[in-house]
Amino acid sequence: MKFPWYIWIPRSLLILLAVAMMIITLDSFEGMSSFVHQALSYLMNNLLTVFILLVLWISWKRPFWGGFILMALFLMVAAFFNVHILDKIWFFLMLGVPLLIVSFLFFLAHFKGSKHRKLSPTEEDTGQPTT
Repeated sequence: MKFPWYIWIPRSLLILLAVAMMIITLDSFEGMSSFVHQALSYLMNNLLTVFILLVLWISWKRPFWGGFILMALFLMVAAFFNVHILDKIWFFLMLGVPLLIVSFLFFLAHFKGSKHRKLSPTEEDTGQPTT
């Protein structure tokens, strides 16, 4: 089955966001702490990344739910960073805006994908796909 561009762009952007977040948190391995402490710090810093990858897994077949969850995550990020405080605006722009864009792209993929799916005459009658 061929997937069009409007489903692969949000998937790819979400993967890139997760990889960028994992690279940014590599600074956990600096310092003189023990390796175990540094590894636990790295895992704690990547909890949001793991959540984003879980959302990617959910949205792989259901882009509407991916868009919905990412929109909720965007609202939580906006509340967490207190967007009205200008000192934290760069953090919000780096994390929140990509979540918002990918959320809208998943909604686009859901609504555009459902328009292009045509039912055959037997599917319309029974609701079951033909083999």
